[in-house]
Amino acid sequence: MMPPKRPHAHMQPDADTRLSHGEPRFSALRGLVGPVRMMRTALGNAAVGANAAIGAAGACAANGVTGVVLAAVLGVLLLSGCYDSVAGKGGGTETESKVAGRAVDPQGNPSVGARVILRPADYLADPVSSEDVSKRRQETVTDAQGRYAMGGVPAGDYRIEIAGAESGGAIRDFSLAHDSEGVKLAVDSVKPRGSILGSFAPDSEAQLASFVQVFGLERLVKADPSGGFILYNLPEGVYDIRCSSLQPFRRDAVRRGIKVASGQQTVLDPIALAKEAKLAFSVDSIGLKIVGLDSTNPVILDNERWDNGPENEYIWAKASMGSLDLRGNIATQDLQAPLNTQAAQLAAGRGELRTAHLAGLAGIPDLVAGATARLSLPGSDRIEDIKPTASAGSDLIVAEARKATPEKPLLVVVGGPLTTVAQAYLTDPSIAPRMVVAGIFTYDLQAVDSVANYLVAKKCRFLQWGRTYTWQGKPDTTRFKDIPLSRMGERLRGYLAGNTSRLSFGDLAPVAYLFQRGLWKSAQMVKVSSKIEVQPASDITFDFLDIPATANDWQRYNDEFYSTLANPRAYAPKPLPASIEGEAYNGKSGTGLFVLDSAAGTFGVSMPVTTWTEYRVTAAVAGRFAVKLRYRSGAGGRMSIGIGDQALAEGALPASMAFTDAALDSISLPQGITVLRATATEGKIDLTGIDLN
Repeated sequence: MMPPKRPHAHMQPDADTRLSHGEPRFSALRGLVGPVRMMRTALGNAAVGANAAIGAAGACAANGVTGVVLAAVLGVLLLSGCYDSVAGKGGGTETESKVAGRAVDPQGNPSVGARVILRPADYLADPVSSEDVSKRRQETVTDAQGRYAMGGVPAGDYRIEIAGAESGGAIRDFSLAHDSEGVKLAVDSVKPRGSILGSFAPDSEAQLASFVQVFGLERLVKADPSGGFILYNLPEGVYDIRCSSLQPFRRDAVRRGIKVASGQQTVLDPIALAKEAKLAFSVDSIGLKIVGLDSTNPVILDNERWDNGPENEYIWAKASMGSLDLRGNIATQDLQAPLNTQAAQLAAGRGELRTAHLAGLAGIPDLVAGATARLSLPGSDRIEDIKPTASAGSDLIVAEARKATPEKPLLVVVGGPLTTVAQAYLTDPSIAPRMVVAGIFTYDLQAVDSVANYLVAKKCRFLQWGRTYTWQGKPDTTRFKDIPLSRMGERLRGYLAGNTSRLSFGDLAPVAYLFQRGLWKSAQMVKVSSKIEVQPASDITFDFLDIPATANDWQRYNDEFYSTLANPRAYAPKPLPASIEGEAYNGKSGTGLFVLDSAAGTFGVSMPVTTWTEYRVTAAVAGRFAVKLRYRSGAGGRMSIGIGDQALAEGALPASMAFTDAALDSISLPQGITVLRATATEGKIDLTGIDLN
């Protein structure tokens, strides 16, 4: 095989997928750099020169290559061939330790004044944010004996880079356990550096700007137009690199275990990129435009709580009217509150689904069970080595994602833990470009499965709504009445009436965005560390899209929600002939409910005199229909069936303490939809059903 061509431009690294044992904290991101658009143009035009030497006096040239400054889109200096001195910042409450070592030159003499840089093993150079937010990134210099020390280092996996004053270098990898008091590293010999020569494999798509990064080092290079690259100034050791290319979706590949010898160049085989690694987006006068997402995407709803919020009914109404391609509903175990069992939530969700069917919502998939326990890391600490535990929910995601395409992906909307999605990915990693995962939760709420959160953020096309906020905006209380007075509508009205200080629409935001992309005005590109700390990121290093609170058009959610729930197209009339449950009303006045079967969750309608219920029916052709009522009445009474106040049939109902049937006169109905009203004209009647044949 011919060696790759030497490139004309130079660049460099990304992040491993290792996590530390234990439960990382979730840190709210502060001071984000405003709404960030894709920086494809800026990155495509910028020459990135993080390959420069890091010798004494901060020399920015080595091997004949000049380090060129990469300027940020926001007009800020982001990265240059010279390293900026970055001190460790506040490290939180986790255990912290001291790290000490010594550096010598090839003759064994102390390497005096050498720069020593500590970085996490999964660190990647980033033109937006190349600082770590904690003490896991520190810098110091060696003393007259070549010694160095750093304090307050949290537990984790690290790489130390030593840049000798004599232009040599060394790297050292090590780990700190949570109970470690510190570590004294072996003596490192500062030797002449080597390099890596590589290229991107050609494919059928036009190559845009391509980049290479080195895990654990401040290296970021841009490939030349033919796809070639060189990573200069690498100390002797073993490296993992990430390669990426900015197509409409970012494409990635990670090459691991690359050995570099002192003073030598390692030549790589061409590197092929996986497609559609991350989302792409833009912002126009309407709002945020996420490539590949609109109202035609297939959707799965995955939630841990099915007995709170109005999102289920909103999403089901969209599906019922044929506007949303809903492929499934998943109940994942509530890992934050284990006593809220999955079985209870499956029952609650199916109960809500039953009332939705009674209201006329149609074409809604049944609920299936998702994951029941959080992910645990194996001894290798690598998420790729986790053995998947399949569930009906994860199997559903895999099956539906396989049917989708990167251009028209499956959207999985997750209001609870990301565990079921993570299990689906582990079952079949090839589905990653075929699905988009939308999380609707604050990180501190779902931090109990930080492994799943990290996996989905790193491996999937992920977007997050509500990461550091909940619903805001003022609800339109005048529109409660627009929701039909079905059993489902009564529950929604009651829920909304109890939340009048601010909007409280549950987990519907990503689905609402599919129909009204003006709901979101912008997005921010962010990355997540192995400690689940979130930082701003560029489009070559971002892990997911974060929708900030300020990007939401809060009042517009009112229109989208109420116009959907009030739309008659969502509620299918009962086709005649039919047997209609008494509780399947779409309107009522003065009636109540009583339990028929608590295990089945069925109810009857209690009807004092003059009260009524209404039912939407449809006849394929005009004709006459026989009427039969199922009821009980201790003293007997009378009921009428009609249209509004006009009775079409009325009859006496004999007294009966047990449920029984009574026939009324037949009624004549036109072709199409009719709203029939059942009225108690005398006595008190418990109605359980109406037959129209």
